[in-house]
Amino acid sequence: MRILFDARKLFDGGIGRYSRDLLSGLSQIKDISLGAIVSRDFIPTSFPPLKRAKLFFSSARGYSLRELCWLGRSFNRADFDIYHSPHYVLPGSLSIRSVLTVHDLIHITHPEKKYYPFLARYLMNNSFRRASRIIVGTRATGELLKSEFDGSLIEKTRVVEYGHSFIDADLIESQNSQPPNLGRYLLVVVSQNKPHKGLSDLVVAFRKLFAEKRGQELFDDCKLVIVGYGAEKLLQPRWMLKEESKQLVVLGAVADDILGELYKNSWACVLPSLAEGYGYPALEALRFNKPVICRPLPSLKEFLETFKKHHSWSPKFIFADDFTVSALTKALLSFAEAARLVESMGGADRVNPVRFSDFFSARRMAEDTLAIYKEAIYS
Repeated sequence: MRILFDARKLFDGGIGRYSRDLLSGLSQIKDISLGAIVSRDFIPTSFPPLKRAKLFFSSARGYSLRELCWLGRSFNRADFDIYHSPHYVLPGSLSIRSVLTVHDLIHITHPEKKYYPFLARYLMNNSFRRASRIIVGTRATGELLKSEFDGSLIEKTRVVEYGHSFIDADLIESQNSQPPNLGRYLLVVVSQNKPHKGLSDLVVAFRKLFAEKRGQELFDDCKLVIVGYGAEKLLQPRWMLKEESKQLVVLGAVADDILGELYKNSWACVLPSLAEGYGYPALEALRFNKPVICRPLPSLKEFLETFKKHHSWSPKFIFADDFTVSALTKALLSFAEAARLVESMGGADRVNPVRFSDFFSARRMAEDTLAIYKEAIYS
């Protein structure tokens, strides 16, 4: 099978993580030929799974006229059987079967700008009509698609739970990664600083936690560490009051091996998002058997159910009662009290990495996706 993948967003947030994981899995499968559309500044050696792929360099930006009108003409369509877009836009002039992945409907349900819902609906309707198959990461996203668009879309929609090529547990143990010495901290990993990520709510909730527990030794040295590409915009004075400079730590983007160490040494991982299509940080945190504190997102509850089906141990999730700041604060307090009790009984807060079921591997995700490619081509 000859596959052409749109990899222009290879290092962009959640779509980038999904693209890297899927391409890593596809590169392990024999009897497929892989091509990729990449950005002009892409360095082939920066992502080994594409070292044998046929690359097409493009200056077309996401959601642009160049993408819609010209991207589909940048390759010889006779050379490929299927085209895969890892987001909801399909370029025009495609004469081969196509698959697209819809991670969420943030641009409609939680728009950053007023015109986003109108533009997103137009682009989605156009792409959904032409796509042979639509992939979603959870049933919750599929149900949301069904409610927001024509119910007939469900016939094209297939659920492929995400796999992960994130840091191998043995690799973490063998490397001498040196993240900053942060002491005790709650970790937040964000791919982008958008309103639906809930970072401002979390900062308010953490302030309340710190004020509530001030004077208790366990909490006086506790920090909130925010890391990832989405954290870089937070390096602004308005986010951090002078007296909080030791409690709020913004690191920005870090290498994967450092990120793995940050997960491993953390007290817990916090996902304050108001909406998520999947929630990669939860999967990453569980790799190191860390508690996850989050809002009651349907996608995360579904992920937890799936995780339990494939493992003999149950991860610790602390769901807020609702989406208010007060509920998030209560969830943080609940975790903090439980952690204090564990430590008072001599428990340790550092847990070694754990082995995941093969169900969550990038290879399994690639094989399931390959089956959908075949369905799209031969149906």
